[in-house]
Amino acid sequence: MFKRSHQGFLLSTFYFLLSRKKGFTIIEVLVAVSITIFLSSALILYNSRSREQTSLYLEQGKVAQIISRAKSLAISTYARENNCGYGVRFDYANSKYYIFAYGGAPVNCATVAQDGIDLQFESEVAGFPPFQLNPVLIFGSGQNRLTDVLFIPPDPETVIMTEGDAFPVENGTVYLQTKDGLAGVSVKVGVAGQITL
Repeated sequence: MFKRSHQGFLLSTFYFLLSRKKGFTIIEVLVAVSITIFLSSALILYNSRSREQTSLYLEQGKVAQIISRAKSLAISTYARENNCGYGVRFDYANSKYYIFAYGGAPVNCATVAQDGIDLQFESEVAGFPPFQLNPVLIFGSGQNRLTDVLFIPPDPETVIMTEGDAFPVENGTVYLQTKDGLAGVSVKVGVAGQITL
């Protein structure tokens, strides 16, 4: 008996509430729509920002890998080719970078570390086309901005050239950033050939 009266009470309360309210007010609908728009715009903005961050870190890894590959080429081809070594050149004006072979007949490999790199003795390496920077990124600027890094076997000896310097320096840095400048990373190369992210 108690169950029946309890069920009847719940049903009558439910029907009473339904009869009083047949829909949502315009204010309730506007509030729900505005909250949905706000949350979706925040999600879209976050998704775009995370895509740029991912591109930034992938490019940072790619730059470090290319520098490491040039170092490996210099060590593995020692005494088999007539060039001094291999390196990476950063072409900031065209947003690209590439592996190059350095040397030729008039180059004295023993003095490159003191004299620096002469661009006329650089040549692109077959099988390693230039790498174009991701379109959502740009090269940034900063202190000791790396233009060339050359590895001379067998150790390999590292020759680092930066913007504005006529002679090799101790370290150089490649700066990468998003086009809006809100996020950036760097790849630093030291005189011993170590690569720091």
